[in-house]
Amino acid sequence: MVLSKAEKEHILRWSEDAEDVPTFFTSKEAWARALQRKGAKLGSISTLKGKVVGWTLLLPPTWNFLPRPRRKGKPGGNTAALQKARSVRKASITDKENGGNA
Repeated sequence: MVLSKAEKEHILRWSEDAEDVPTFFTSKEAWARALQRKGAKLGSISTLKGKVVGWTLLLPPTWNFLPRPRRKGKPGGNTAALQKARSVRKASITDKENGGNA
């Protein structure tokens, strides 16, 4: 069975046991290889009908999982397009509330 793009996923979990080791599941081999190069330990490999479909990695607890700061756009960047998209969206919602077919 081959997974579709929608079925490929990444899951990050922290256990609540005494070890408190974060685990990372991925269905993408490139992610598994990259994390192993960075120091993650391979926990298990999931197979389905003899084909590898996922990797579970044990992450070092010292890794920092704080989100990266969001990129700041250019000052005055695409505000006109953003305002237009917001007004179209608002009009669409108003039409639906009033029984329209928009």
